[in-house]
Amino acid sequence: MKGLLRRYLYIAVTGILYVLFVWKTGVGIPCLIRSTTGLLCPGCGITTMAVRIIQGRYVEAYHCNQGLVWMVPAILYLWIRYIRSMVREGRYQPGKSDQVVIWLAIVWMVLWTIIRNR
Repeated sequence: MKGLLRRYLYIAVTGILYVLFVWKTGVGIPCLIRSTTGLLCPGCGITTMAVRIIQGRYVEAYHCNQGLVWMVPAILYLWIRYIRSMVREGRYQPGKSDQVVIWLAIVWMVLWTIIRNR
């Protein structure tokens, strides 16, 4: 449990530091898919979204990547299931409902990519 919390804390701090760096410098890691194809991937706009949230510009944040906003319930569900499983059993074994949510998320990401690039 302690290792799991440490891992999530490390990821959160790293993400926050990256977003603050981008906010202050305007320099971020470019999207490889967008750089090579010109198409927006399902994750394009996430850093800008995070910067807008920190700035308190929530409507603009929503418009940076609307598809991700609609994924939040699925992400939270899977994250809670993962943590609960790790705490109770010490490992994560996805159940049928988890697999359905994962597949729906994959389908949504593909559809979102098509929708935002048409």
